[in-house]
Amino acid sequence: MRIYRCFLELIIIALLALGTLCAQEISISGYVLDATDSVALTGASVSILDGEGTLMGGTTTGSEGEFSLLTRLAESAKVRITFVGYSPIVI
Repeated sequence: MRIYRCFLELIIIALLALGTLCAQEISISGYVLDATDSVALTGASVSILDGEGTLMGGTTTGSEGEFSLLTRLAESAKVRITFVGYSPIVI
C-alpha cells in the first residue's frame, strides 16, 4: 500500500510540473519605427494573436517606439502592429 501511495504522489508531482511547463510565458520586446526614416512611432499598438487570431495580450509603444510584453507561449502566435495613418502589419 505504501508503494502505491508513493507512486501516486510522484504522478501528482509530475502532473503539476507538466501544468507549469504548459503555462510558460514569454517576453516579447522591440521597437516600432517608420520604415522610411526610422522615426519612432510613439503610441503604436502592439498585439499578440494566437493561431486563430484571438488576442492574447497587447501594449502600446513608449516615447522611443519601444515595447515589451509578457504573454503565454502559443504554437503559432503572430504580432500585429497598428498605428494611425499606417496600414496594419501582422508578422
